[in-house]
Amino acid sequence: MGQRLRRFGGATPGGSWEAIFATPDPRLKRAILGDYQGWVEHGSKPVLRRHLPNVMVPVIINLGPLWQVTSPALAGGKEVTIDSFLAGMHDRFATSYSSGNSCCIQVNFTPLGAYRLFGLPMAELTNTIVGFTELLGAEADRLITRLRENGDWAARFAILEDFLLRRLAAGREGRREIAFVLRQLEKSAGALPIGDLAATIGWSRKKLIHSFQRETGLAPKGIGRIYRLNRMLSLLHGIGQQSGDRVSLAELAHESGYYDQAHFNRDFRSFAGVTPGDYLAEIAPDVLRGPAN
Repeated sequence: MGQRLRRFGGATPGGSWEAIFATPDPRLKRAILGDYQGWVEHGSKPVLRRHLPNVMVPVIINLGPLWQVTSPALAGGKEVTIDSFLAGMHDRFATSYSSGNSCCIQVNFTPLGAYRLFGLPMAELTNTIVGFTELLGAEADRLITRLRENGDWAARFAILEDFLLRRLAAGREGRREIAFVLRQLEKSAGALPIGDLAATIGWSRKKLIHSFQRETGLAPKGIGRIYRLNRMLSLLHGIGQQSGDRVSLAELAHESGYYDQAHFNRDFRSFAGVTPGDYLAEIAPDVLRGPAN
């Protein structure tokens, strides 16, 4: 691991939480987004979370009680009880539900990192959630057993990292052209035309769309929309941490690259299942100005 553990924690109504972070080995930089994350929650009240689409494939290695999850293509959208799992690329929201007590490790993979780790097209996992052991079998079972038997977080992360380094070293990398297009979409927050990107790498538009969706799980346009949504959310969170200035959704939509607020509203509802005002009022009620719609 690149750095020592960093711990945060606090109290919740009727309980407490702790988060433990560690930086992955630099060799995993292209496969993993951010830090390894350990989460522990103790509480008497159930916790329901709405997860908006993001350009990543989160893997949850469960060390505590089972989870209840929903996802658009999973069991017809019905709630399913699951242990350790991964969520493929989504263009609609998913939910997770716990009893109030949970313990897990989360690793957020890039789409191409997940493609390499699991050895299958990410298009097969789009809008669904799959058990970790369903994809990796006995190898995953052994890893989870070792992590549950060891209560030290530094040791847990070291065990996990050794597993990932070996597994990824044996995996097949995605095509460089796909990685290039993904980077350009991220840098531009989804603003670059797909035809221009295809011409840059010397592919036809049809080939790019098909190959990109196969390896990442979504077409370039879909991932571009998610990057644009994420830009708006990051702007909102940044404003919330500053001087207390209040902003309107129309201003945020414009700054994030949407043609108008109506376009933004339609996009957001298709992703989140609720209006942007309702969602943002929950996560940052003090920074919104004007009608919440």
